[in-house]
Amino acid sequence: MARKLISMMLIILLSVSYVSAEEAKAENPHIELLKGIGLITGDYPDGITRGEFAGILARMFDAFTASDTADCYFYDVKSGDAYAKDINKLTAMSIISGSGNRMYLPDQKITLLDASVLLIKVLGYEIQAQQNGGYPSGYLLTASQIGLYKNVSQGSDSANVLEAVYNSLKISLFEQSVWGDKINYVKNQDATILKNLLKIYTINGTVNAVGDISLFDDVKASKNEVLIDSLDIQFEPALESRMIDSVGMKGTAYYKQDNDIRTLVYFSQDSANQ
Repeated sequence: MARKLISMMLIILLSVSYVSAEEAKAENPHIELLKGIGLITGDYPDGITRGEFAGILARMFDAFTASDTADCYFYDVKSGDAYAKDINKLTAMSIISGSGNRMYLPDQKITLLDASVLLIKVLGYEIQAQQNGGYPSGYLLTASQIGLYKNVSQGSDSANVLEAVYNSLKISLFEQSVWGDKINYVKNQDATILKNLLKIYTINGTVNAVGDISLFDDVKASKNEVLIDSLDIQFEPALESRMIDSVGMKGTAYYKQDNDIRTLVYFSQDSANQ
């Protein structure tokens, strides 16, 4: 049994798509995207703690509220501690369960495996992970099957963890479906963390105009507005120079929408432009 488990884990690890150490050291556009949409606040060169990772996950659930003063389930997390509210929130949602003996170890560096377990729970694939063999092999196999380990790097563990977070954004959610007295779980192809939890939408197209700067004489945008193909999106003044530099370029805009008003949160040029 032990040999079978080790063999399975080796197969999963060998199936991960690696990039070189040199590529990992370069500016990672995926990490820049995570910063741009507000999920992370830095590069975490010394690794990501379990408390910091709870903060990243909690930002995916901003619509869910938890008491700032509620007592935490874990003995090593007090109500006034950094990330206490985030840990409380995720514990109440049955995403965080700790490391045993009601301890969370918030200052300990999180491993790729444990980060994967939490992301799998957020995505709704915990039942599949249990069916695949449970912790740890079933979670490793499930993470590989759903694309959580795409382009995982051989660099620092924080780079691995953040790449998995990036991959999780566009993986289809596995959701509960009730039909009569039967409960089923189905993959919702239209639901993702990016769209359904963060409420961020995307469009890939050409930047045709930014304010008065336009590719066409008869196409103009308003001040602090960009036209991507024909879609108008407002942006904060801090993004103006980035958007002006992108006129004529193809890329993906990440935006939020309130009624008919779209607000840009991040723009990423396609690699073909670079």
